[in-house]
Amino acid sequence: MAFAGKVAYENIYASETLVITGSKDNTVENERVYELLDSKKIVFTKIELSESGHLVFESPQALEAVKRILEFIKR
Repeated sequence: MAFAGKVAYENIYASETLVITGSKDNTVENERVYELLDSKKIVFTKIELSESGHLVFESPQALEAVKRILEFIKR
């Protein structure tokens, strides 16, 4: 099932947003994601894992990713 609509960024509200990516991602250009979120005035914290690609949770750093998410939630 394909997504046919556009994201209505003006309707997004989040007090804290975490964006976790892999620096070896060849599917998504991480910097473009950050630029998009900035342009839409969405405040976020980014974590970029150096040894991960697009499938962060199937990478050698999967456990590190989960730990970082839990740290973010606990703060």
